[in-house]
Amino acid sequence: MGAVLTKPANLNFLLTVSNKIFEYISAGIPVLLSGVPEHCYLNEKYGAGVILEDVTPEKIAEAINKVYRDRNAYSALCEGVSVMEKEMTWEKESEKLIQIYNEIARK
Repeated sequence: MGAVLTKPANLNFLLTVSNKIFEYISAGIPVLLSGVPEHCYLNEKYGAGVILEDVTPEKIAEAINKVYRDRNAYSALCEGVSVMEKEMTWEKESEKLIQIYNEIARK
């Protein structure tokens, strides 16, 4: 599993989505995530990771061991990773960005 354990130390970190998440997803690896809002949003939508509300060494180890021991849970995470990898591509995201720019240009 990859790990993106962002501390919500300020508004930027609270609302950010680390590029590292997308690197893990592109590599086909489920992700251990901190419970910041955007991580929760992505995980609810795709189910590609495990959210940790309490980021401590014990909770990190517990989450990793749970996924390691439960092959069904790991398979479900890998399915979420696969869906996210197909949907969250630059090609698809760039279409949205172009649409926004076109809407702004029309105003």
